Amino acid sequence: MQQGLSRDEADEMIQQMTGIQYTLEHAHEQAATPTSSARTLYIIQKARRTATSSKVEAVRLYHVLDGVVYEAPSLQAVLSARLARLSWLLGSAFSAIQEVTSPDAAAALQAGSAGAADAARCRTLDTSDVATAQQPVAGANAAVAP
Repeated sequence: MQQGLSRDEADEMIQQMTGIQYTLEHAHEQAATPTSSARTLYIIQKARRTATSSKVEAVRLYHVLDGVVYEAPSLQAVLSARLARLSWLLGSAFSAIQEVTSPDAAAALQAGSAGAADAARCRTLDTSDVATAQQPVAGANAAVAP
C-alpha cells in the first residue's frame, strides 16, 4: 500500500483492483500466563476479486495457530469424512447385533439340536449384549455431532 493515502482512499483503491487478495478475518492473541505459553490464532481468507464486479469470491480459508499455517477443509471434505466414519460405526453395530442374534443359531437352539459350539454362539440377549451393540452407535452419534 502506498504511503500518504487515507484509510478510505486505500479501501477505494483496493475495490478497483483485480486478482487474488488475502485478508485477515480474525486475530486472537493470548498472552503468556504462569501456567501456559502465549498462543496466537489468525484466520486468513484467500479471495478472488474480478474486474466485472466488486464482488469478492472466497477461494480458501487458512488458520495460523502459533506460527503454523493450516488450510481449512472444505465442507464437502468434512461431511465426507463424518459420513464415512458413521458408515463404519453403523456397520460395526450391525455386525455386533448379528453375532448376538444370529437367526440360524436361534433356530437350532429352539429345535434342541444345537451342539456345544452352537449353544455358545447362540444365547439370549442380556444387558451386556445391548451395551456392546450400543457402543458403535454411540460412537456414530459422536461422529455426527457438530
